[in-house]
Amino acid sequence: MADVRALAIRFADLWAVDHHQMVDEIYAPAIHMEPMARPGAPIDGLTALHALEDDLALRIPAHRHELVRVLVDAPRAFLETTVVGPTTGEYAQAAVWWRLDGGDDGRVGRVVHEIGWFNWDLRTSDARRSRGSVPPDDGRPRGADWYERRAHLLAAAWNVDPVGAVTEHLRPGTSVTRVGFDERTGAATAAALAQHVTTALPAPSVEVTDVLGEGAVMAVLCTVTYDGRRTRGTIVVTFDPQDEIAGIRAYVDWARSVAIDETTAVRPDELEER
Repeated sequence: MADVRALAIRFADLWAVDHHQMVDEIYAPAIHMEPMARPGAPIDGLTALHALEDDLALRIPAHRHELVRVLVDAPRAFLETTVVGPTTGEYAQAAVWWRLDGGDDGRVGRVVHEIGWFNWDLRTSDARRSRGSVPPDDGRPRGADWYERRAHLLAAAWNVDPVGAVTEHLRPGTSVTRVGFDERTGAATAAALAQHVTTALPAPSVEVTDVLGEGAVMAVLCTVTYDGRRTRGTIVVTFDPQDEIAGIRAYVDWARSVAIDETTAVRPDELEER
């Protein structure tokens, strides 16, 4: 298995120089790529991925990735990045879940499955506003079971009482970032946001589908359903040394939800991978 962090760095470096070389080096021929927020038709195979990257290169000339954070539990990884458009000085955030193939025959492992979040329409010329707060990692391992338990505990609390869950689990100084949209600080303002969500989205429920944790940081891939609709998102939680929540970064876009029984073909301008 390749060093996944080295692969992530190579991915970012190549994307800025030659996106076709990036596709060929980073992704397996059987790549299956899904948009995170808007469930629909996936991208399958390198030919389709090359076409997608050509489209993105036209929309974001001279684009590049700047890695924000990489979490690894091989063969899985979670990447947060800032996508930069140097020609316009604009920034937008991306988040991707990777699963690598084995690479057991001596060749470098490559990405065989990706779930990605990206929306260039959410770009801004203010990098700090685009990225929001990224609390530091204390580097202390908690153990895979710890992250799983914590993720399911938080989801269960939200499903019973969203406002109460926020009030109970967030401390006064917690930063809450809806990446690409806005950022709030403190349990009280986060509770007000939770109240707004429950008003706008009747009975929102969260189902945890994947969890990856490393040090003080936990990424949770989840499906959100409400009023006959669904979407997927990722919640990135950073804990303080006392294991209280210091920061939440939410990659979620309600505008890209679909009806639960809807089968959606994804157009190039809707694709959310990078």
